[in-house]
Amino acid sequence: MCQKLPYISYFLLCQFDKTTSSEYTLWHYYLKNLEQIFEGGNMHKSLLLTMVLVSNVALGMQTEFVGPEELLAGSPEMPVPLQAAVADWCEDNGDLCGFFISLGSEVPADLVPRLGQNKSGSNVVLPLADNRGVVKMAGFSNVVREALSTLGQDPYRSGVVAEFGGSVAILERAKTMRRFQSVSALAYHRLLSRESGSILRAPGTFVLHMEGKPDGLDDRNYVVVQEALPERVVALGSLPEAEQSTVIGNIDPAQLYAVLKKVGLWNMNPGKVLVDLENPHRLWITDLEKPNNEGYGEGAKWKVAVFGHGAQSDDPSKWRHNIRTGHGETAGIFSAGSEKHAQWMALLANDPDLRD
Repeated sequence: MCQKLPYISYFLLCQFDKTTSSEYTLWHYYLKNLEQIFEGGNMHKSLLLTMVLVSNVALGMQTEFVGPEELLAGSPEMPVPLQAAVADWCEDNGDLCGFFISLGSEVPADLVPRLGQNKSGSNVVLPLADNRGVVKMAGFSNVVREALSTLGQDPYRSGVVAEFGGSVAILERAKTMRRFQSVSALAYHRLLSRESGSILRAPGTFVLHMEGKPDGLDDRNYVVVQEALPERVVALGSLPEAEQSTVIGNIDPAQLYAVLKKVGLWNMNPGKVLVDLENPHRLWITDLEKPNNEGYGEGAKWKVAVFGHGAQSDDPSKWRHNIRTGHGETAGIFSAGSEKHAQWMALLANDPDLRD
């Protein structure tokens, strides 16, 4: 039995997906010490070390570092049919795409009619042919707010835009700074996709590199492409009240809260949460970008909280704030005064991790 233990330990460790160098280093450290203990003939210590290793790696997976370079290196490959649809879209919309990835000014009048329903300036979501999916890019107001945070300012402070000489001047001042408003969706998708069996899922989310642009992950180098969901997946808030009640009755508040907390989802209201009519036990979300008041770099007012993730977040306080915001948004799913609403509110109130 003692001779087989190293192989059993190694097998257990290999069940974890080696996705970061820090996790690999942790494994190597424990395996090396495990070999030394076995050479000393101490089976009990080796068993204990194996248990400690497995639990620590499991904990590490919960707080795995997620940054721009790691995201790009581990980004999923776009399915071939989706690639073809995107290629056709780019051929027809090269000028539109080129404007938004560079984005240094308001949308010119000749491009406005091609934006369809995208009138708010926050996001640009444009459909691919044959309902294959959508292309997503950050809109003007979101890019300006991200730039202000990167410059160390609260983008929602009254008068801040005028202080900098207007929105175009802000973008000019921040033109050498990285942008992640749109491509941050990769981080949230990555975290959510690892919650196997979760009550909450997201459609396939990918990035497409723009020809001639640098390779680094940045809104000016990539656009986000998201697969379409089946027509049977609809907004929870669009259902008749009786059907909403049935869906909500299937939701376990504790399970949903665990996912929200793990992934850091911050923008989940009844209009953003989707439900599969053929499987009402599963919810979907497509809006995965970061809050627009998060910038990038040491001087940012608030850093991109999903970078780093959880306890290792680049901005742990903002990460906790985002979860509290998401919790408040999601509370709208449950009827005020209901038992599930009370359960939902208690989950945050009794969570010591969410206290600053």
